[in-house]
Amino acid sequence: MEYHYLVLIFTLTFALMVQSNSAWLGKTEKIIADTEDYLDKNANAAAAAMEAYNPELLASLTDTDSTRRDLHECHARNPIDKCWRGKADWAENRQALAQCVTGFAKGTTGGAAGEIYTVTCCSDEDATNPRPGTLRYGVTQEKPLWIIFERDMVITLKHTLVVSSDKTIDGRGAKVEIAYGGGITIHGVNNVIVHGINIHDVREMPGFGSRCGCDGDAITVKSSSKIWIDHCSFSKGKDGLIDVTVGSTAVTISNCKFTDHDKVRAISY
Repeated sequence: MEYHYLVLIFTLTFALMVQSNSAWLGKTEKIIADTEDYLDKNANAAAAAMEAYNPELLASLTDTDSTRRDLHECHARNPIDKCWRGKADWAENRQALAQCVTGFAKGTTGGAAGEIYTVTCCSDEDATNPRPGTLRYGVTQEKPLWIIFERDMVITLKHTLVVSSDKTIDGRGAKVEIAYGGGITIHGVNNVIVHGINIHDVREMPGFGSRCGCDGDAITVKSSSKIWIDHCSFSKGKDGLIDVTVGSTAVTISNCKFTDHDKVRAISY
């Protein structure tokens, strides 16, 4: 008799489980169907909006070519990579990178109107009177400069690196790291490009002169316009990795990698 009761209880329990699972599966299938229906109905509107804003990006996203990326043959589909990376003479015509800006910062030229300045020294001993050949000396000059690097280097900033207007920091062709010290500050300036730099392990650093200290952001953009940050990597900051605040406008952050951090970006008024 007990055996029959057990069989009956198990049968009823199984029936209830099947009914419950069937109801749950039915609801799940309906949610999926509704979502797919919504996406189908709004796909054209989304594509139209993207086409109006950035037709090159839309083309790269909808391209179904299986040869996704072979940069040696210049099969890049990313619109920025496609603009410069496949060109054999890019190193002799570095300023042409300014023609590749997309998004809100389109039209930013950085230091394209100026000379090439080569960083030959990784030291950062005197923030108030920086030494020629250092990165700090280049970014503080009151004229357009396209800044490149002589070789691979790790730059440990004693204080935040304050960048003036009309500058490009171009790390292509070298492995350039800004690490174990201050970050980059772009404050109250216009027309700046930062490309191909690895910024990591940024720390709080003291101020210098009339400048406040670095709070641990990899890059801080405040009250600035026409700023393009591209193909940079960021990790392990003391505070945020990129902050864009205090009325900054016309800023594009593209093709950047963010790792090992819990506060990636702060974008606000």
